[in-house]
Amino acid sequence: MSETLNVESAAAVAGAAHGSARSSKRYRIVTDAYGGFEVQERPHWWPLWSQVGINTHGTIEAARKWTLEIETRAAEKKRKQALAGRVVEEVQVPNAGDER
Repeated sequence: MSETLNVESAAAVAGAAHGSARSSKRYRIVTDAYGGFEVQERPHWWPLWSQVGINTHGTIEAARKWTLEIETRAAEKKRKQALAGRVVEEVQVPNAGDER
């Protein structure tokens, strides 16, 4: 049993105004060997699914919530990196000798 989860809405919530709302990864929730659910991801350029860290959730709702949280954190990190190093404002400071 597996369920592919669309996380584009999480990226949109986390900062669509600052960039693309599309996620470059797809996520799915599968049952794991411990009787719970685990989240797997697949980047758009990679043909295989892989587990996201170490995650086992007791309910599918908890796995969905966790998936949206990691996607939101990733979108926020991407937004902060995009803002780093941009000139926001140029400030001219008068020289000490110019004041009269």
